[in-house]
Amino acid sequence: MLGAALPASAAGEISVESISTQPAAATTVAAGTYTVQAGDTLGSIAAAHGVSLEAVFTANGLGYSSIIYPGQSISLGGSAAPQQYSTQSAAIVAAPVAAPVAAPVAAPVAAPAGNSTGLSTQAAAFSPVATSGITATAMQGLGSAYVYGGTSFGAWDCSGFVQWVYAQNGISLPRTTWSQFAALTPTSNPQPGDLVSQNGGSHVGIYLGNGQMISALNPSQGTLVHSVNAMSVDGYYTR
Repeated sequence: MLGAALPASAAGEISVESISTQPAAATTVAAGTYTVQAGDTLGSIAAAHGVSLEAVFTANGLGYSSIIYPGQSISLGGSAAPQQYSTQSAAIVAAPVAAPVAAPVAAPVAAPAGNSTGLSTQAAAFSPVATSGITATAMQGLGSAYVYGGTSFGAWDCSGFVQWVYAQNGISLPRTTWSQFAALTPTSNPQPGDLVSQNGGSHVGIYLGNGQMISALNPSQGTLVHSVNAMSVDGYYTR
């Protein structure tokens, strides 16, 4: 790499096999332009052609910290240099060198953007212990969207989902998680249809049995079946 005062042959990034050890004569490729040779600096180019260094800077969009390369066309004044040599923040970017392509390595599938739980949707095939009543109603919402603050079918948040399911079974529950827990009775022996309190009471779902539950999780995953152990469990609540 070359700078305003750095010889073209000074930096290790340039292979010595590709550059003559004898400085080449200055080459003009077109009127008002100059082709950079090994050993050139912007200062030496300007002096050799009777123009000021500042004029070369201005014509090429360069500066004192800029880097030039052998074979690069430098404008000696007037029109700006070709776009491939214009710079931002006074740095010229060399053409990238192709890197060896490594053999692909299988990587774990990342959770979708916005997914704060990373829960697998594979649990959606789970069959609840009870196939009627609250659990059956809850399974009708499987795959539905999550909408923060929502309470209608297919557009609900966690407590809105629970409230809707219970309402279809003739049970009126308050709107928020803590109010729902307060309206029911704590139990250490949860049954299908009971509520599951998670994450310090900030999340609620409906217990399906066999350690599984269904809940409206987040916008990226929506409403799905998952293990009760996917998040910390605070307790269970029954009617």
